[in-house]
Amino acid sequence: MKRIDTQLAKFVRWENAKTFWLHLIWTPDTIHIVEEVRDLIQGLLDLHSINKNWHPSTKYNVTTWSVEYWKFASWEAEVTIDQSVRWKHVYLFSDPNWDARSKNTDLKRKLNELFSNDDINNVNLKSELEKLLLNTDSANMSFNDKLIHDLLTLEAIKDHWAQTTNLVMSCMAYARQDKTTPNKRQPISINILGKIIADLTWNTWYCITTNLHNSASKSAFSGTQFINLYTWWLIEEAINDLWKSSDNLVLSPADVWWMKTIEEISKELKLKHITVVKSRDYSSDNEVSEMSVYWDIEWKDVLIHDDMLDTWWTMVTLLEKMLEKNPKSINLVITHWMFNKNAYSKLQEVIDKSNGIIKNIYISDSINKEWLPDYVKVIKSNKIITNVITNIFKWYSIDRWDNTDYTDI
Repeated sequence: MKRIDTQLAKFVRWENAKTFWLHLIWTPDTIHIVEEVRDLIQGLLDLHSINKNWHPSTKYNVTTWSVEYWKFASWEAEVTIDQSVRWKHVYLFSDPNWDARSKNTDLKRKLNELFSNDDINNVNLKSELEKLLLNTDSANMSFNDKLIHDLLTLEAIKDHWAQTTNLVMSCMAYARQDKTTPNKRQPISINILGKIIADLTWNTWYCITTNLHNSASKSAFSGTQFINLYTWWLIEEAINDLWKSSDNLVLSPADVWWMKTIEEISKELKLKHITVVKSRDYSSDNEVSEMSVYWDIEWKDVLIHDDMLDTWWTMVTLLEKMLEKNPKSINLVITHWMFNKNAYSKLQEVIDKSNGIIKNIYISDSINKEWLPDYVKVIKSNKIITNVITNIFKWYSIDRWDNTDYTDI
């Protein structure tokens, strides 16, 4: 992340000062990112003020505000903005993939630890607390509920005279339905969402996301300024944490679809890479019938990169194939950590079989997870998002170290 730090440092030396009315809005799922981005931006602004002999924070103003998930009795989303956004540069941070019910599961586990089942009063109290947890608005919000709520919030921001209306959706919703299947009547869902977001951001301001599932889908956002943050920085951070340098390190995609990106990242970071090809059984959902690894990885440190992990069928098949080739170690770098259905049990099973060869999984914070196993390490995206937002405000170009789109190089 040193190159990002250098880019951020340029802001302190920026000469064209003007009032910086930046307003960051967080939902219950994105407070962790917003607070970190706010602190980074405010710190840069204060340093700039000191360099210009101004009192810190007198020339600039960075504010944050939360928008809660509320519903009418009919379950329609209810949106109210309690602060003025007039003439501010507003960024709404959204993560509809966040599952509040996972948080409640953790709380219920803690309740079991706190309350003894031997005491009838404790049992009754625990039961009442569990009911409160399950009846909260956020706990009962589905993915679609939260997405609609966030889109309505964008509309409220635009209608109340924000100078710019911007969206930061770290894991883009409906990005997986990016093409149609022959002989099936399907919509391209990402196109519909792209049109809605373009309209809500005035067709001129920014929609920022991380590692879009299919880079070609960015054409769906042609009506807005779309920034797709690719994850060379995620891989670089993982490498620095693991080995600093390794002559035996090879980078691997999860399948041939991700091969182009892996080739360009390998070229950028001067790494060796391998080729992986999978064949899928379309008679069943998420079934991979065969996986082939085209490289000798015996006694090599393998680093696998994929944009998302959902139900784990593809990755488990790949890991089992790689373990047959006797690598020295296997580590994973995953941008979007979804983990649905019985993904955790499948992962734990293959880790146990590896006898310590599968070591760590590095993920970004694009999806807020309340609980993670010990072998999962989170790499934060706060610096790269801060870098993009400050450069947008300064009317600087977003160069390759801010937004490395390997499909355009």
